[in-house]
Amino acid sequence: MGQVLISKANGNDRESGQASSLEFDGSDPAGAIGLAIRTFGPGEFCLSADNGRNWRVHVAADHSWWLEPFGHL
Repeated sequence: MGQVLISKANGNDRESGQASSLEFDGSDPAGAIGLAIRTFGPGEFCLSADNGRNWRVHVAADHSWWLEPFGHL
């Protein structure tokens, strides 16, 4: 099983409250998730991978997080 490459995150920017997207080159999945958590958390945002898989990411006030898969778009 190969590495999943994170390509995009969509959510509301925690500073401005505006809808926003982040795009990634896929080379650092952990860094992509970390940046998205800092940008969109606490709350929820969506992650998309290069293989078509998508997840809803839930971020708590203490910045702990968990993934909820929601299939292909």
